Amino acid sequence: MIAVPEMGPVKGGYNFEQLPNSWEEAIRLRSMLDQIWREAVA
Repeated sequence: MIAVPEMGPVKGGYNFEQLPNSWEEAIRLRSMLDQIWREAVA
């Protein structure tokens, strides 16, 4: 997994206004990764 700290929230650093909210994206990604993991180990 690649982490790009520059793409964090605008308040704590910088982010381009054209990009989606990174926290909301992380919340969605968490559930997607959980589902993929459960399917992989099943």
